[in-house]
Amino acid sequence: WKIARTMDATIEIVNRLAAPKSVNALLYTPVTSGLSCRETRVYELTADASEDAMRRFAGEVLADPVSDEIHLGATPALPGAAYHLDIALKRGLLDLEREYLLKYLRNDPKAGLSPKSLRVVRRIYIYGADASPAPERIVKDVVNPVIHTWKIHHA
Repeated sequence: WKIARTMDATIEIVNRLAAPKSVNALLYTPVTSGLSCRETRVYELTADASEDAMRRFAGEVLADPVSDEIHLGATPALPGAAYHLDIALKRGLLDLEREYLLKYLRNDPKAGLSPKSLRVVRRIYIYGADASPAPERIVKDVVNPVIHTWKIHHA
């Protein structure tokens, strides 16, 4: 039996069946680089919970047991990327996935979690040695600065 305490968890969900795709799938105008990309979902959760409760929540609610892998921790789940881009909605904007998950946690006593905050992030990994297009070019086509926050993490 584990004691619940306030803890921060970073939960990354990786679809193991999704193959890398051309970076052109993200862009409005194609580029001639050999870059590829993969996308994951990241949940940054602060809650009164045990580590077991966090793992159970990730496995039962956030991930599909057949197609998804769960990665706990702040280190990126997918190795070898030249960089990755994290995109989230700005605070104060309606995020239906976030609201649904918080409501679920607050209304399910079996969950064993008392949420304090939750942030949902779209993570895009960029692979390839070619330096073009620059990360800022991808940001320009993928991010809406009016509603999104973003950060580029270089390898």
